[in-house]
Amino acid sequence: MELIPKDFDTRRLSKGMLSKFFGKEPLRLVKVIEKARQKFGDRRFKDAYLTKGDKYYVKLGEFLGCGKRGLVEIDKDGVKQYRPFFCNLRRMCFECFNRYKKGLRWTYEERILAVARAAKVSQIVFPVYTLHTEIRDYLTTYHKLDPAESLNEINRLAVDSFKQVVGVGKHWGRDVTGIISVMHPFGSRNPFKDFLHFHFAWIPLKITPGGIVKRMRSFVDSKKARELWQAAQVQFAKRHGFNLASPETNIHFEWIPLSAEAKLRHKIRYIFRSLLDDIFISVRFLTDDLEGFIWLEDVESDWLPHLDKWEKLEHALESYMNFPVKMVKSYGFLRNIKKYAEVLHLEQAFDKPGFVPVVTKACEFRRTYRRHYLEGKKKWIFKLSIQAAYDGHPWANIPIEDVIGERCSGGSRYKWIRGP
Repeated sequence: MELIPKDFDTRRLSKGMLSKFFGKEPLRLVKVIEKARQKFGDRRFKDAYLTKGDKYYVKLGEFLGCGKRGLVEIDKDGVKQYRPFFCNLRRMCFECFNRYKKGLRWTYEERILAVARAAKVSQIVFPVYTLHTEIRDYLTTYHKLDPAESLNEINRLAVDSFKQVVGVGKHWGRDVTGIISVMHPFGSRNPFKDFLHFHFAWIPLKITPGGIVKRMRSFVDSKKARELWQAAQVQFAKRHGFNLASPETNIHFEWIPLSAEAKLRHKIRYIFRSLLDDIFISVRFLTDDLEGFIWLEDVESDWLPHLDKWEKLEHALESYMNFPVKMVKSYGFLRNIKKYAEVLHLEQAFDKPGFVPVVTKACEFRRTYRRHYLEGKKKWIFKLSIQAAYDGHPWANIPIEDVIGERCSGGSRYKWIRGP
């Protein structure tokens, strides 16, 4: 396939390629995402419920109707709150998987910012640890034998390597700091190719064994960090019976001041985003029967078009939504924040909205996705719109922040704040 310049309108060209290759009508993913969700879930239901008893039909009904029906609650002032019914089958359902990811993001964003503000740190550090090609290839093939063991091992090595460079020991009984590790199984440029890497968020604080909180230098010696991580990867390769071709390794660091709140929140949300969006954004068109699709790979200033069968998309979704280990792990005082809350000057507040419904009505919901191009980032994104209809009223757009579940708060929530 020839490269397509990014400033070129690819819609007609990519539709034409898909029609010519498969001989079928092309449709945008946003038009058939619900059909794709149901097709993806169909095989998983058959595997999970070999005997079609009552539970099978109950769960299937919940899956097919996920987010489409629910309630609208209205208070005495006419303010509305919407409550869809979700299936919560996040290993089968795109919508519930993305809501789960949003919930993780909200939890860790709130926790990171609460600790940093209470301690008045100047900035938060965001390292990105990458792997040698040989290790990524080994992890991909080793999945078939014992996927969790080697993935957890390489994650621990990356975290321990970073702890060493900032001067915090990895053994029990020593100073502890706060680190969150997020695995990304692939890169945004090509979501159909394994490219495991780790995003860290580090708050430059440590707590001594005596319970004293001390600030740490946020500066990280990049050269030393690369040497330590290279040595750790060399040892990993030797233990597993292979060698590394290159004597160098890549690590990237970003320092964001606590005062730059918008940039800081954007970074945290980028790290904790659902990578399903990266897959979907790359897909431009599917055939009307979902048997084939075209996707564009990001290659610097150009796009590289690919034509593939449904199985390629299904495999990418399956590999990510059913990843064999937890992708988000916390360490140090961020792992058990309740234990260290007192010395960190934090307390847990119960944040309960003052919404009191006086009327509750049955409600229907529908979701639409539109592609938007971010000129500054040179990237496409999906923007979700939700519409509701109830009590004979026509369909109308509703604010997403008024939808329970979409805003990841439920009816009430606990949050960490600065204590006495």
